[in-house]
Amino acid sequence: ETINTCEAGDADSDSTEDEGIRLTDGGDGTFTLGDPDAEDADTGAPMFEMSCTLEGEDFTCDPYLEDIEITATATLAVRMTLDGTFTDAEHMSGNSTATMTCVGPDCATYGVEDCEVAANFDASLTTPDGRAP
Repeated sequence: ETINTCEAGDADSDSTEDEGIRLTDGGDGTFTLGDPDAEDADTGAPMFEMSCTLEGEDFTCDPYLEDIEITATATLAVRMTLDGTFTDAEHMSGNSTATMTCVGPDCATYGVEDCEVAANFDASLTTPDGRAP
């Protein structure tokens, strides 16, 4: 099921755009997903990273949590979950859900409302230059 109450993007579209998510195998039934283009300027650590556990072909990722300060008295709490299945060694499909909740008295002042985006996804392995292996 596709849900988009955030008025951000088009969750109903069938995007084939490359999102550039990096998967790193932990070697012990775990892996991480991260954005290869977003690193902390001070530490070099990924700005976005999710730890995931694999059971057979199915996987579940720990929620990604981030608090974004809008003003001194308004914070946007972002929570993202991801789960799915590896359909073979080079393809996965699953579900992604992101919820955004504004906390603080300035939320109403700036018109920030709580919302959710949920969608199914399909992904395939590519090399760093975007080609299939």
